[in-house]
Amino acid sequence: IYEGPLSAGELTRFYSALRAPLRLTRIDPINDDTVFVGYQFVSADNRLCTGTARVETIQRDGETLVQGIRALNGC
Repeated sequence: IYEGPLSAGELTRFYSALRAPLRLTRIDPINDDTVFVGYQFVSADNRLCTGTARVETIQRDGETLVQGIRALNGC
């Protein structure tokens, strides 16, 4: 079981409260373990968020998991 801010439970809690779901608007691989993403969502308080992030991944037990997310701009 994984714990922390990127665990399934925490991600589910945050994203299930959104008024409009997260939509990826851009996905650009940087290397085997890193992708640059653009995204949009509408928060629970009806605020539109448009941003970009650098997402680090890790391979574990045959699955690709998010290891870290660094927001570059936006929310």
